[in-house]
Amino acid sequence: MNKEILFVYFDFDDTLVNVGNLHAEAFQKALEFFGSPIDFDYKELAGLETIDGFQALGFNERDSANLTVKKRQIFQDLSSSNEITWIEGVADLLDTLDKLKIHYGVVSSGTRKRIIDILTKLNSEDRFRFILTKEDVSHSKPNPEPYILAISKSRISANYSLAVEDSLNGFLSATAAGIDVWQISEVQENNIFSSLNGPAKALQEWIVSKC
Repeated sequence: MNKEILFVYFDFDDTLVNVGNLHAEAFQKALEFFGSPIDFDYKELAGLETIDGFQALGFNERDSANLTVKKRQIFQDLSSSNEITWIEGVADLLDTLDKLKIHYGVVSSGTRKRIIDILTKLNSEDRFRFILTKEDVSHSKPNPEPYILAISKSRISANYSLAVEDSLNGFLSATAAGIDVWQISEVQENNIFSSLNGPAKALQEWIVSKC
């Protein structure tokens, strides 16, 4: 990537905020509630809609729907009782984007209420130019529809945009819409980050170098 950046699209969970551990716990507690505790790696479910996550674990559509309702209730309770923080360096990164007059928004497969609730706790509910969620599209990631809609709302060409993603579904969605991806997981063979430690700082330094 070697271009001018005018708009940055952020995935939400474990890209902007630390919530992966809460999602994993909510998945497990939902399974236990229905008497179906199983071992699984939450990283394999990251980026999927919740119902698709349960189906990936082998549950049928009806059971997955019931598990989804319970998991969301549990996650809401966990997020209300636990402190949720920005990924390390994200707050400074957003400040830098503001100074550079680079706009940014959220493109997530999560629900609007959950994202707004978390941003409200972080006193940042009005910080993003827009927030796109699963309720805004007919097809979620990895379909390109979320990012196609994001391009339309930002009115910035994909050629001058950057998506920040941590899942394969997000990576596929953004690239299918023609947007370069700053990947913070081991999806790409030559990925930029080897872990979630310090991605915001690295991205900040990279963007500053291009401006």
